[in-house]
Amino acid sequence: MRLAVDGHCMSGVVAMPMKPLNLLAALAVISVPFAEAAAGGKPAECYQRVYRAPLHDTVRERVQIQGAWIRLETNPAIYDTRPVRRLVSPEQVIWRVIPAQYDTVREKVYPARRIARTVPAVTRTVYRKQRVDGGYGWEYRRIHGKPVLCKVKRRASWRTVAETVVVSPARTVYDEGAAQYGYRERRVLVHEARKEAVVVPAQYTYELAQVQIQPEWVRPIEVPAIYRTVSREVQVRPGSASWERVPLRCR
Repeated sequence: MRLAVDGHCMSGVVAMPMKPLNLLAALAVISVPFAEAAAGGKPAECYQRVYRAPLHDTVRERVQIQGAWIRLETNPAIYDTRPVRRLVSPEQVIWRVIPAQYDTVREKVYPARRIARTVPAVTRTVYRKQRVDGGYGWEYRRIHGKPVLCKVKRRASWRTVAETVVVSPARTVYDEGAAQYGYRERRVLVHEARKEAVVVPAQYTYELAQVQIQPEWVRPIEVPAIYRTVSREVQVRPGSASWERVPLRCR
């Protein structure tokens, strides 16, 4: 088949990319009404729209379906039956009285010595007369038949007064004591009575009881992420559209 291009004939159909200028020219040609072309106008070039479908392909890839997380594992407490010490009575302090302590000592008898002795004073009682002045006193008198209180001067009188006089004053005399030889025993105080604190220790007993050997504890366990290989369709080449030149018959 021969084609007419710009007044020349060519064989086959030529598809060419459309430049912006040529695309505008093609659009102008297409926009010409069919009636005008049929009226005797001669087309110089003709183009048609050609579509190319997109190209897809299947790929396999590894995807994460679950992320990594921490799982807490609880381990229960461990118990056992063992003897346990129990307090019966606490420690306390009591006071006890320690009696006085005595001892017998042996001492030497003293030799002859002077012994002081006090001689009391010698006194005697003497009597003497003492004048007592009358002075004044108050007495009731009757004057003109009426009782009247009057101040009356009294006459002096004598009275006997006893007095103690010292004949010989007290004095200290010394007597010569006879010498004594040998030893004698005498009980003497060594320690006075006193109080003493005594600490009574605490008392315990043992009995079987359930005790905790190991407390409950939590252990974190890391759970890794989970992956899976899946197939996915991807676009290798997108679809496109272009303009192709339409062959014309040669006249």
